[in-house]
Amino acid sequence: MKTSKYFRHFNDNYDYAVLRNATDAIFCNSIKDDIDLLFDVKDIASVTKYLKNNGFKRKQDSLLVYTYLYNARPHIHFYNDKIHFDIVTKLTVRSPLNQEFMSLHQDIQDSLLQNRIFCSEKKLWTISHEDEFVTLVSHCIFDKFDFSLRYQKRIFELLNVVN
Repeated sequence: MKTSKYFRHFNDNYDYAVLRNATDAIFCNSIKDDIDLLFDVKDIASVTKYLKNNGFKRKQDSLLVYTYLYNARPHIHFYNDKIHFDIVTKLTVRSPLNQEFMSLHQDIQDSLLQNRIFCSEKKLWTISHEDEFVTLVSHCIFDKFDFSLRYQKRIFELLNVVN
């Protein structure tokens, strides 16, 4: 399902950025291929209202199952039968204990939205190449415990851009 309708609204109304897989954000292949988005915390109530009014259901990661450290906040999942937006207001990674989430350093948090770039080809905001590199490596190490071939390829692409 084409997601451009939602991104047009996001572009006009919010400070946000796609965290990973910006190309996949244009077309969502299935509910399991979530689109990871970072929004300013001040916009969450409005984003929630907009998505609910457009038929999305909302589910938040459990505060009972997981522990959130260093101002980490749970992911908020918005989904319908075709699209799954995974929305965060802070970039967090899973601790080695697997039930704890912690925020990355505040300098990284600040950079994510301050240094975002508009991708005119895709008509959406993405985090900078430098920030994508840091977040993708962190995601692979702490959340996935693996560097998939897809992420390896993207990391090497980013190395060429940020050097």
